[in-house]
Order: sequence, then structure tokens, then C-alpha cells
Amino acid sequence: MPPAASAWTPSAWRTPRTTAAPTVSCWCPPPAWASNPPPSCIPPPSPFSVQYISGAILFEETLYQTCSNGKKMSDMLSDQGIVPGIKVDKGLAPLANSNDEQWCMGLDGLDKRCAEYYKAGARFAKWRSVVSIPNGPSTIAVRDCAYGLARYAAIAQNAGLVPIVEPEVLLDGEQTIERTLEVAEAVWAETFKYMADNKVCTVGSDVVWWPGEEKEQWQAWQSCRGWSTCL
Repeated sequence: MPPAASAWTPSAWRTPRTTAAPTVSCWCPPPAWASNPPPSCIPPPSPFSVQYISGAILFEETLYQTCSNGKKMSDMLSDQGIVPGIKVDKGLAPLANSNDEQWCMGLDGLDKRCAEYYKAGARFAKWRSVVSIPNGPSTIAVRDCAYGLARYAAIAQNAGLVPIVEPEVLLDGEQTIERTLEVAEAVWAETFKYMADNKVCTVGSDVVWWPGEEKEQWQAWQSCRGWSTCL
């Protein structure tokens, strides 16, 4: 059974994805690639140079895409030493009776989809579930996020995929890194509890967090020292 890859990362396009177990620096191909892939089907030049990328998170359409040379996207990536991954969630939806919070859809049929993704060449999976500090977070939002991630991780592991477990504490807001740490600890405690209940292997997990992007601390060099202190 592959170990869970635990990561906290900002929303898409803000930073490269970073996971653990084993460490994988991931690049997310643009959604447009699903219907119009580049001729070579390889990541663009610097800063996302091939030599610095060990994993690529693909959309379902892109995973099954055939490049102009007749090779599948997963094979093109594997040939260059890049591990193909797959985004398996079905997106965020409003969480009923909450303070404009969200929950992540996609557990229905996930076992069959993960099995097919593995056959298509994917070797790790990504599931994005979010928690908002300015909007709460409410108990039900944290619990839904944690339980959904745990079920997804268990299903992915049983299909042979390494799951990125990412209860994303959104950067939106003016919260300090101390407040982010407080929320992150609560969210991760809930997440690890449900992963243990679901017998998810969590060897090699790594956890990272940042202050809110609207906080001055975000741009201050002192924040680097704060991150190290929190970690």
C-alpha cells in the first residue's frame, strides 16, 4: 500500500505543489491542455523545467490525451522521469447551512475511477478540499473536509495511488501565521483522526502553512523565521 502524501499548498497557480512520501515537486498543466495539448506534451521551459519537476497533476481528460507523436500523455511524462498524477475530486460546492463555506465533491464512484486512472498510468492522486478562516471555520466544515479527505485517501491507496491529502487552509484574509497555525492544527488533528479510522498509511507526511495573503507579515522577511518557529 503506498503511503499518503500530505501537503498544504496555496490555490492553483500560486506556487508549485509540494507533497511527501516520497517528496514530489508537482506542476499543474493548464486546463486548456485537456482539449488542445502542445505538440510535444511536455511542461513549458523555466521555471517549470523538466529537470526540476518530478510529478505532474493532470486533469482526467489530459491523462487520456494522446500527443501528436502518438504517445499518451502519461507515457510522455514517464519517459522524462516525471510521475503522472491525477486530480480526482469533482470540485467545490456550497456547504448547506454554513457561513458561505464549501465542501468537496467526488467520492461517488471514486474507487472505479481510481482503478482506471492507475491503468492509464497515474501513480498519485490529488483531492482539493478547503477551509476558510474568515468564514469560520465551522465545526461541520472542518469535519466534512477531514472525513472526505480520509475516505478519498483510503480509496486511492487501495487502487495503488499515492494520495495527496490537502486540507487547504485558504490564504484569503488578514489572519496571522499564528492564527493559521491554530486552525491548521485543528484541521490536521481531525484529518489524521479520520485517516486513522480509515486505516490510511500516513508514513512520510509533511505539513506546511502560511499567513493570510492580505497580512503584512506575508511580505515581511521575518515571516520566514515565523514559519520555521511554527514548524
